[in-house]
Amino acid sequence: MRSSKNRDSIQVKPKDFVPKDVKVFKDNVKYCTLDELKTLVDKYGKEKIFEFGTLASVAEASYEMTKYLLSLGADPNQYDDTTPYNWFPLLNAVISENSDIVQVLYDYGADLNMEFRDDSQRRALSWAAGYGDRIRHYFNVLKRLLELGAEVNFHYYPHYDCCSPLGHALENKEFYTKVREPRVVKEYDEIIELLKEYGAEYYYKTYEELNPPKFPPIPKRDRFRGRLKKRGSQPGESGELTVMGLSFVFRWIPPGEFPMGSPETEKGREKDETQHRVKISQGLWMLETPVTQEMYLRVMNEVRGWHHDGAPNEVTDATKDFPVDSICWNVAKEFCRKLIELSNERYNFRLPTEAEWEYACRAGTTTPFYWGKTSDGTLAKVNTGKRSKPPVLDPEVLRPCPVRSYPPNPWNLYDMLGNVNEWVEDYYQYYPEGDEVSVDPIGEASPETEEGARCYRGGGFYCYAGDERCACRGQMLIDEVTDDTGFRIVVSPVEINLDFDAEDAEEA
Repeated sequence: MRSSKNRDSIQVKPKDFVPKDVKVFKDNVKYCTLDELKTLVDKYGKEKIFEFGTLASVAEASYEMTKYLLSLGADPNQYDDTTPYNWFPLLNAVISENSDIVQVLYDYGADLNMEFRDDSQRRALSWAAGYGDRIRHYFNVLKRLLELGAEVNFHYYPHYDCCSPLGHALENKEFYTKVREPRVVKEYDEIIELLKEYGAEYYYKTYEELNPPKFPPIPKRDRFRGRLKKRGSQPGESGELTVMGLSFVFRWIPPGEFPMGSPETEKGREKDETQHRVKISQGLWMLETPVTQEMYLRVMNEVRGWHHDGAPNEVTDATKDFPVDSICWNVAKEFCRKLIELSNERYNFRLPTEAEWEYACRAGTTTPFYWGKTSDGTLAKVNTGKRSKPPVLDPEVLRPCPVRSYPPNPWNLYDMLGNVNEWVEDYYQYYPEGDEVSVDPIGEASPETEEGARCYRGGGFYCYAGDERCACRGQMLIDEVTDDTGFRIVVSPVEINLDFDAEDAEEA
């Protein structure tokens, strides 16, 4: 059974609980010194420093500072409850990639099998055994945890599946084999052999296996119905498909040319927004909204994300129209694959390219936002709180809202800015310079690409008002997840098979 704990029930200290100089120290601990820590201990006293969750912070950065606080009597098992994430020292020691920090925490009594204070039941060892394509950094800390006697056959819930550490490592290896990352596959082989040496057993159950669907079965004829035209007659024209009994509304995006990126004078502009001319040679149909929780449930047969008010395998009336969140690039691509399968390959659904996304977002406008030159948070779901570092985490403000809660852009697309970030197809790379027009560009892997990072666009609800510009870009690794990232889908005319008879679709 899963733990009854959940993130909403965790008590977090008030945002002003930690003094500013201590907060600055914790936020920048990798660049701080033992002398700076001693100065804070002298100023506030060791008990207050412990209460501020400082041990968990220094365990991510410094053996010397960790040992110093432990020698003063710090509890090696104290959660840092000054943040909503509730890290604990041993977990941060794994993140530090320093096995000596793991050792000194153990020497002072750290619990090797301590769990996250959420419903995932993860532990430090689970983090070290299955952390995406950075797994090579964790071999030594995993080995030290196993040498010290950490349990190896517990079950936990990464992304709502349930697995053992060996199960997670093997599933990750299979994924990186499919995407042809031989270096990462080799590193997982080393992790897998190490786990087996210590008696690890395979266990992996998917979310679907653990949670059968709770919505009624859909008749075959209603699993995929409707038809999109080869081309729309005007920008923003609607087209509708019915998928698993649910309406998916698309909007026509005509071909055209536009200035992608931002001018050097634009407020908030980043160096990777070099303005250049782009031509979209063919129109496309784009989903009117980000994929919602109910859309995701119907297609993928699972609930995903933090922001739903029901049980882990339910979508409620209150949140069914929220954009689905906590989606990595890989999962967005799998959604497209399953949707293609449901259409019996009549439509080749995909993520938009970065150029297609920005072209559709701007909808013929050239201002920083598709509604004008400035943003005050009244036309998009963004963070309207006071700017601070770290940002103010107000649960009433910092969560998504139902799609279509704000006005659409000129081509009738909703939530292109704000609500959730949206994955696009491209690898992250700098834009080209010069006057040459790029035709249907798509970012390929390049020296600027951090370990295969892909782009996302649009700005989510954490984004401060004014930062959600049409040109603003972001990048993450393909298996990274944040609770303000979702996606929307497109299909272009060349990807619509109109020779496929509608009656055949119903019989399939």
